[in-house]
Amino acid sequence: MKRTLGILSAVLLSLPFGARAQSQPISIGAGASFLAPVGSLAYRFRPTVGGAVEITPFSGGQPVWSGSLEYFAFDREN
Repeated sequence: MKRTLGILSAVLLSLPFGARAQSQPISIGAGASFLAPVGSLAYRFRPTVGGAVEITPFSGGQPVWSGSLEYFAFDREN
């Protein structure tokens, strides 16, 4: 988990500098979530937290594309 957060941090820190070099505005957002397994998985795994990062570059005031990375792991058994 720490390694994944380190990689995501490095990506986030490097993106704004590349976007400035191209003079293209970019929007970066982050979010957290609490995820609970449903159905028969609820008997096996405990709820967990997750995180997401969304990146959207703009051209001419309109979004060109949008992408997001989300990470969570159901690794704690009941």
